[in-house]
Amino acid sequence: MTRPRPAGGPPSRTSPWIKVCGVRSFADLELCAGSRATHAGINVWPESPRAVAPRQAEGLVAAARSLGVASVLVVLPGSPLSPEALLGLAPDYVQTLDPVP
Repeated sequence: MTRPRPAGGPPSRTSPWIKVCGVRSFADLELCAGSRATHAGINVWPESPRAVAPRQAEGLVAAARSLGVASVLVVLPGSPLSPEALLGLAPDYVQTLDPVP
């Protein structure tokens, strides 16, 4: 059974968003869904130890959708992927972060 996606509005006290970061596999997504997480963070910044390749990210985005978990692609400024390439992966959200000095 697929759970409904989080609403487009902000989280609330009665309906918080719960995002698990560093998702790298279908098994990770299953744990997210089983734990009632609403979002899965998929890192595509190549310098991160939790990064996945764009092709793998595309599969994880689709798998998250099938499990009723919203996908969040995590990138840093200067990503080797263009904005068009990121959106071509069809995530539910894109999260940008500033690099840590």
